[in-house]
Amino acid sequence: MALERLSEDLIVRAFPLDDLGVSELAWSQADALLVVAGLEDSDVAILGGDVYCKMLSGILPMAENWACERRSSESLKEYAMRSRREARSYIQSFPTSTREGTLFVLVLCEEETAGL
Repeated sequence: MALERLSEDLIVRAFPLDDLGVSELAWSQADALLVVAGLEDSDVAILGGDVYCKMLSGILPMAENWACERRSSESLKEYAMRSRREARSYIQSFPTSTREGTLFVLVLCEEETAGL
């Protein structure tokens, strides 16, 4: 499983979204970038992600997301590398005015059919 590649410290800092009916973890901008970095020497692809906002009333989905489609000519390793670059770029360039309290869900996959 892709999450097993991450440090326990990083996993415990994640925000579970179970209360929203979503079986995913969300990370702050800084931690999401650490997740991406932690996957660098792997074949784990980031299929895309969703953006949430942490507010006093709870965590709410924002109408923001990204996706990274696998090209027919790409190997899993090539796709995984490109998908991580795109995820890093998206997270880093997210508007600074909304960055505080912004959480990112990363959809991870390490199966050979990832992104197809």
